[in-house]
Amino acid sequence: MHRLLSLVVVLLFHAIGTPGAYTLSPTAFRQDLALLRERHVQVLTLAQFEGYMQGRYPVTVPSVLIAFDDGNVSDFTEATPILAAFHMPAVAFLIGSRIGEGPNTVSASDVSAMAASGLWSFGAHTYDLHSLIDKMPSMQYAFVHHSLTATVTQDVYQEAAAFSRLGLPPPTAFAYPFGFYNAETNALLGHTYPFLFTSVPGFARPGQRLIPRVDIGIGFESLLRLSGYLAAMNRYWLLTRNSTDLSRNGSVLPTSQRWREDIHHLIQAA
Repeated sequence: MHRLLSLVVVLLFHAIGTPGAYTLSPTAFRQDLALLRERHVQVLTLAQFEGYMQGRYPVTVPSVLIAFDDGNVSDFTEATPILAAFHMPAVAFLIGSRIGEGPNTVSASDVSAMAASGLWSFGAHTYDLHSLIDKMPSMQYAFVHHSLTATVTQDVYQEAAAFSRLGLPPPTAFAYPFGFYNAETNALLGHTYPFLFTSVPGFARPGQRLIPRVDIGIGFESLLRLSGYLAAMNRYWLLTRNSTDLSRNGSVLPTSQRWREDIHHLIQAA
């Protein structure tokens, strides 16, 4: 049981506001954090999470990392005051080229205020590769081709320069655009970013090269319920750890009534 509870879930959001695609209402977000507090779930900073992944920071209670992608203005206007009310930290993965681009994205002053709050850490989400992928849909599932290696390398430098202009330290964490990656991507970006975040659901475990994240900002309103669901999935993986396939993937969906009951019990016991 200790081993089960020591695993960490990275919870992914995109925007807080009027409910819709990739947007969770402020009320739902507030309820999510209230449930985390009620169940005594530890919310890690990015530095603590990185220490956990490298075996330097022991995690012995149910824990999560809260992440926001894209640098939407609601990170500052909506999420920050709610996080502050609950004294919970988060990490924002910023698209460098979009900072201050319009009313829906964070400005440089927003980022400065977020950093000054002590609540936020920051990771990279490319400088402008999202735009490149939008123009070339074929890149979505493997956005690094041999012919585009120089383009991606330049994007890494541009993102680092954007962080420097914002007064932020060089990013150590990178979230893949749309969650897509391949072996070439990992080799290229791994030289710059020790921590590579995907959109593949599952638990984060020390030593993982590719870090799973669970997108709960679209359709889910309870972090605890989702954490219980993932805990049940991981329990299934632990019970079947002798399976080669399952040992490589902690995201096996529980489909039987037995696992639905396990989810319920895990939620109650969390």
